[in-house]
Amino acid sequence: MTTPAPRRILLLQGPLGPFTAYLIAELRKSGAEVFRLNLNGGDALYGGFFGGYEVAAPYRGRAEDWPDFLTRFLADNRIGTVVAYGDCRFYHRVAREICAAQDLRFFGLEEGYIRPGYVTLEEGGNNGNSRFPERFAAGETSAADMPAPDAGPSTFWSQAGYAYRYYGGKFFRGDLFPHYVHHRPGAWPYEVYCWGMAALRKQIYRRSDARLEARLHSDLSGRFFLVPLQVAIDAQVLYHSDFASVGAFVETVVASFAQHAGRDDHLVLKHHPMDRGFSHYGRLIRRLIRAHGLEGRVHYCFDLDLDRLWPHVKGCVTINSTVGFSALKAGVPTVALGRSMMAVPGMAQTGGLDTFWTSQLKVESGAVQAFVSHLIAETQVPGSFYRRDNVTAARVAAKLLAD
Repeated sequence: MTTPAPRRILLLQGPLGPFTAYLIAELRKSGAEVFRLNLNGGDALYGGFFGGYEVAAPYRGRAEDWPDFLTRFLADNRIGTVVAYGDCRFYHRVAREICAAQDLRFFGLEEGYIRPGYVTLEEGGNNGNSRFPERFAAGETSAADMPAPDAGPSTFWSQAGYAYRYYGGKFFRGDLFPHYVHHRPGAWPYEVYCWGMAALRKQIYRRSDARLEARLHSDLSGRFFLVPLQVAIDAQVLYHSDFASVGAFVETVVASFAQHAGRDDHLVLKHHPMDRGFSHYGRLIRRLIRAHGLEGRVHYCFDLDLDRLWPHVKGCVTINSTVGFSALKAGVPTVALGRSMMAVPGMAQTGGLDTFWTSQLKVESGAVQAFVSHLIAETQVPGSFYRRDNVTAARVAAKLLAD
């Protein structure tokens, strides 16, 4: 039987844009042998036509045949390491499970746990699948070599352009991948519509967001709870919480706030920037305001400068959003209602939302600093997936091959 080699690396789906192509080049530059499986036309567009692979192949089979196909592919090509963006996508969940069963290395790429300025590269899985909390508690992690963040300008328009092209490739070459199962509903026209709607809403809500932000810095300072909403199809909501949807989470939070928060308190629900064009909770929130008699106390917005806002926030309520890390770093009491990496002593409260509103909890800054510094050193890579250069890819490749 052939032995898998760690430097024989299979790349599955990556972030939108050319990051995968950059990563291939950087891995090969360091002597790794790179393999690629394209699952749809968008994958092929951004990661299949750049050359430099030992093997680049499409998978055109059915979802139910994927486990057997992948098992054979890994064995036939002596793959020792699999890298995938989004470890809860169907194809990636299967890959993670096969790697665990066969003692192969699986690395999950994800947006940064700490933002802005970082992306995540973590062995074994991300978020609810992360082994970091257990390793941290067991004293198996280190804060040595903690990299500084590399935050740049907004990449919204780059991401929008990458999305148009990716979903165009997926749509127009759908005949080559007839059985592909995507993690997000809707075809290319729907994606185009949603990204266009995102750009429109960014402009529509600009002034009202600015007015609200001014109030949060003045007369509402210290009197409001922030609720960062997650993407509607976020795997952390679907797989690592007991909420059926983000809407169900909103209903739970507003109802609890109405019954248990102080009469002078306000609630600010902030929409996720990457979900701006795909979902909208305005109608639901207006209905809940009327039902609970919360006129003037509940606010729905899209763009706020969180770094400047934290000193004014009374508390943060989340399912398991990584925004919670930023809140804790700023000393803001935080409750996580889903299964979360933040649920460790001295950090986020878990459960008990009804008592959270008036609990006067204090964040243990020492515990937070220790956890976050170890988390950055172990799992974070400075940069962004969406820049038009290979800098982040070079850093990811170096960490991938060093671990």
